[in-house]
Amino acid sequence: MSAADMAQTIQPLALNVRLSCQLLDVPESSYYERINRHPSKTQLRRQYLSLKISQLFNANRGIYGAPKIHHLLLKQGEKVGLKLVQTEPTKKNKVWSTDITYIPTQQGWAYLSTIMDRYTKKVIACDLGKRMTVELVQRTLNKAIKSQDYPEAVILHSDQGSQYTSLEYEELLKYYGMTHSFSRRGYPYHNASLESWHGHLKREWVYQFKYKNFEEAYQSIFWYIEAFYNSKRIHQSLGYLTPNQFEKVSA
Repeated sequence: MSAADMAQTIQPLALNVRLSCQLLDVPESSYYERINRHPSKTQLRRQYLSLKISQLFNANRGIYGAPKIHHLLLKQGEKVGLKLVQTEPTKKNKVWSTDITYIPTQQGWAYLSTIMDRYTKKVIACDLGKRMTVELVQRTLNKAIKSQDYPEAVILHSDQGSQYTSLEYEELLKYYGMTHSFSRRGYPYHNASLESWHGHLKREWVYQFKYKNFEEAYQSIFWYIEAFYNSKRIHQSLGYLTPNQFEKVSA
């Protein structure tokens, strides 16, 4: 990642500039050069399309993936390629997405932290907590790293929630040699694959039950992930294979 790209990554964060530059190993001069530079026509065009993509994503309740969003853009007269709408990795353990979603129980909310491989669409780690804490997302990351036999140079994509921007989490990522990529504020489409998975999880499974307590929700959701989603649920984007099948054939 170039210094300019790094500067663009840290610009939206509500962090001390010097600390942010140190975390990403980028000179402060490169950061200020980037943010003070006038945007080019190409950059303005990309910003405009990012806004359009976000609007279409939100208007369709976060269900549509890149192909459908691309189709809607073309119908609106926008000349844009599918690759610009969403660029995906070409190997496993190159880009992961992570997020937290709310799970209702009769004793209150539980919080599901998930990490998904963007290439295989496999849920490689998850953890359920009674509170939405830094420790919850740290546990999930540790599970993911161990389950994938300590891969190198992984990019982890998340939103800018306080758990993910915490110094403790950044230090753990640095320890594992990972790069942190953030969704821009107000642009949930940048993490669309995991947003879509949360929607499937709730519509296909969670909303069929009224969990009495945390333990019941924990057992039910982990069964869905391991016994159904990863091993039996086919994906059009994977050539109608399951995540486990696609992982094997693409190895």
